[in-house]
Amino acid sequence: MSLKNRITQSHLIKGFLMISGGTAFIQVINIVLSPIITRLYSPEEFGILTLYSSVMAVLIVFGSFYYESAIPIAETEEKAINVFALCIAILVLVVSVISVLLFFQGENLLILLDAKDLANYAYLIPIGVFAVGLYNILMKWTLRERDYKSIFKSKVSQSVSNNLVKIILGLLNFGSLGLLLGNITNQSAGVTVLSFNVFRKKSLVGLIRISEIIWCAKRYINFFWYSLPNAVVLSFTTQIPVFFLTSIYGSEIVGYYGLANSIVKLPVALIGASVGEVFYAEAASIGLENPQRLINLSNKLLKKLLVIGIIPFSVLGIFGPQLFSFVFGHNWYDAGMYSQMLSIGVFANLVFHPISRIYGVFERQRLKLVIDLVRFIAIAIGFLVAREFDVQPQFAVLIYSILTMIFYYLTYLFAQIIMKRFVSDLNHTN
Repeated sequence: MSLKNRITQSHLIKGFLMISGGTAFIQVINIVLSPIITRLYSPEEFGILTLYSSVMAVLIVFGSFYYESAIPIAETEEKAINVFALCIAILVLVVSVISVLLFFQGENLLILLDAKDLANYAYLIPIGVFAVGLYNILMKWTLRERDYKSIFKSKVSQSVSNNLVKIILGLLNFGSLGLLLGNITNQSAGVTVLSFNVFRKKSLVGLIRISEIIWCAKRYINFFWYSLPNAVVLSFTTQIPVFFLTSIYGSEIVGYYGLANSIVKLPVALIGASVGEVFYAEAASIGLENPQRLINLSNKLLKKLLVIGIIPFSVLGIFGPQLFSFVFGHNWYDAGMYSQMLSIGVFANLVFHPISRIYGVFERQRLKLVIDLVRFIAIAIGFLVAREFDVQPQFAVLIYSILTMIFYYLTYLFAQIIMKRFVSDLNHTN
């Protein structure tokens, strides 16, 4: 193994262990405290939180027009800091627009999203968008620095503050508001920790120029033209079950789905997200120079993720209702049924999605947009059919889960094709 490969592998292993270690600690906290939280709040109140999170997921993709993804791959520090400044400016503009729209047309907009139950909490939406958007920008800067220790600290601070706020406000009978404030505190805590990465490089602020910001906006315009629409489509695709279940069955069913979804995704949060973040950081560093290295690395990751994921998802798929009833209380038995349905698609997410982050590195955002647009159409049709035939919500979620699995696999296959073509082109060049 060459020195460069050993260094790359060392960075990858160190980064994965640091981020996954922090994520593991977070999930231990979440698992330990979740049974307390589910006994302080009702399924209906969890439904409000799930609906709020879904609206946030749709809006946050506009946070910085996806330019934050250009920060890790910017060629120089000067370009990176100007992309950073561009992202902050866009975020402030987007939050301002959302605030004005909600002030004048909030009720109509929430009805359009089948989220009228959030009318009393509309003022929390722009606050949440700003917190999450700023965290995402800072996260990309931290990945550029490969400062995995700070990412570790941010994730731990997020989990601790999130759960403490929910428990304290739950004991004080704040209801849904307690869950929403916990959610916002979650992101705010992460912002505080990651911001030190930027403060340490105050000298870079002097490199920010309007002309450079405009140049960066043009240079990385593909993130706006393709990654942003792709993120919008992907966000709506992911949140379709929430909006569909809300409009047909109400907040209680959404609460069951929301808890099931959060628990089923624990392995993804624990392992998949960490692998994906580190893999993207390494791919941004070596991808164009050594795509064969990425192919070999992706194949190893695929095998390991398959082995890691098969046991927890098999257990959930078989014993989901019994486990949920025992851990979270008898009121949450139905949530366990949804966990069975969701486990199929989330398993595919764990295995295939981390390796599929190379589209931005190789600037193939257009292909990713096409794949996700087809996925959105397929899932939308699936839910429309389920709605037309008045099927049970569990079966509708099962259809969604199966389609999700199919398209995660297709996304992975096309990612492999992209890397192999770059290897072929590189060999012909040499």
